[in-house]
Amino acid sequence: MPTHHRFYWGTRKGAQIVILECGSKSTPLIAGVCRGLGVCTYTMPPADFTQYANDRQIPKAVFISGGPDSVYDPGAVQIPHELLMRLNRNHGTAIFGICYGAQALVFTAGGRVEKSDKSEVGIAALSLVGAHGGYYGGQVVMNHADSIIALPDGWENWGATEQSPYAYFGDKKARVVCTHFHPEMGDTKDGEKLMAHFLFSLARCTQDHIAGPEAFVADALPFIREAAPEGGMVVGVSGGVDSAATLELCRRALGSDRVCGIHVDNGFLREGEVEEVRMLLGGYGVIYENAAR
Repeated sequence: MPTHHRFYWGTRKGAQIVILECGSKSTPLIAGVCRGLGVCTYTMPPADFTQYANDRQIPKAVFISGGPDSVYDPGAVQIPHELLMRLNRNHGTAIFGICYGAQALVFTAGGRVEKSDKSEVGIAALSLVGAHGGYYGGQVVMNHADSIIALPDGWENWGATEQSPYAYFGDKKARVVCTHFHPEMGDTKDGEKLMAHFLFSLARCTQDHIAGPEAFVADALPFIREAAPEGGMVVGVSGGVDSAATLELCRRALGSDRVCGIHVDNGFLREGEVEEVRMLLGGYGVIYENAAR
C-alpha cells in the first residue's frame, strides 16, 4: 500500500483555527483566505472534532463550512453544537457558520430553517440592517436551497438579500457570526475583510504563517525531501503550470539526477503543444512519450 504525503503548508494540528468540513467544494478557499491573512488552519470532519477537543486542542476559532445537505436530511452532516457552545462559553472560541454551517447552527440553537420554493444561487446584493464589524455589504455569492426564517433567541440580524431575510447575522456578545453567503469566494465583495475582522477582532488570532511564493518554496523543499528520502522520483508533466512547478520543486529538493519527468502526447493536445512543452522543459531529465498513434 503506497504512503500518501499531504503537504502541510499553512495547516497543522493545534492550529488556532479549525475548519469543520461539511462537504462544500469551496472549503479549501476558507483555508486559503486564512493562510493569506497569515493564520494556519486545520480541517476535519465535524465527527472528529469531539476527540480533537478532548485532546485539549482548543482552537481560537471554528469555521463550519457550507455543504450540499439540508438540515432535515436523514444523513445530513451533524455539527457538535453543544461542544461548540461550551468551548465558546468557557474558552472564548469564536464560531463562524457559512451557508449550510449557518443553517446547522441556527437549527441546533432553536431557530427555524425551511425548504425554499426557489434556490438562491449566484450573485446577490446584501443590504445591511445593522452595522457589524466594519462590513458594509454589497455583492455576495449565494448557493443554497433552504431558507433561514427565524433566528435563535438573542441573535441579531445584520443583513439580508432579496430572497434571504437572514443572510448575515449572529451573536456579537458570544462571538458567533453566520453568513448565508460565501465570504471565501472571490466574487463576494470584501469577504476577506469580513473574515479578517472575525479572525483578529473576535477570535483574537495572531499571525503564525507567512504566505507568498517564497514561503511556499521554503516549506515545500524540506517536505519533498522528507517524503522521498532516497531513490528516484517520477513526475508526470502535462506542460501546465501545476505539473511544471512540481517538477521544478522536486528537482530543487532532490537534485535533477533523482527526478525524471514524463510527458505523454495522448493525441488530444492542442496543435503545437508538445513542441511548446519541449521548449519549456528541455530534453534533460524528461521522457517524451508519443501515445497518439
